[in-house]
Amino acid sequence: MSDLSPELPKTLDGGRYRIEGLIGTGGSAHVLLATDRRMNVQRAIKLLLPKIAQSDSNRSRFRTEAHAQAQLKHPNVLMVHDVVEDAQGFYLVMELAEKDSLAERIYRSGPLPPMETLEVGVAIGNAIALAHANGLIHRDIKPDRKSTRLNSSHSSVSRMPSSA
Repeated sequence: MSDLSPELPKTLDGGRYRIEGLIGTGGSAHVLLATDRRMNVQRAIKLLLPKIAQSDSNRSRFRTEAHAQAQLKHPNVLMVHDVVEDAQGFYLVMELAEKDSLAERIYRSGPLPPMETLEVGVAIGNAIALAHANGLIHRDIKPDRKSTRLNSSHSSVSRMPSSA
């Protein structure tokens, strides 16, 4: 995790979330480590990049995806707590994945034993099956996601076509 850059906020949602650090940055958002001062727990906050948040269609898609993910109840899907749009930006508040990403685990410890590989594959497959059963497609599953729990809040989640 890296320190905050000057352009990132120190707090969000009127001070409710104190930003502790930057977990990562992708093509559409920064993912921040935050402390929820009201609940006294850590959360991950996905803050849309300003150039992405300028588009009404991007904000609408982000909101729709967040609401869809919030309906998924599964141990391998990160929980969405809130979607907020305020003067500081447009962001998603979600459960913080406590574990290393699969890529980090493999880099640190080498290849997974066969049984653990199977368990991880089944866990991710089950989460994908639930998402598909609820009309969602995750278009960017890869081992460097922050958790083996399939973080479907990534901006690559989309609705399945109604004919699927």
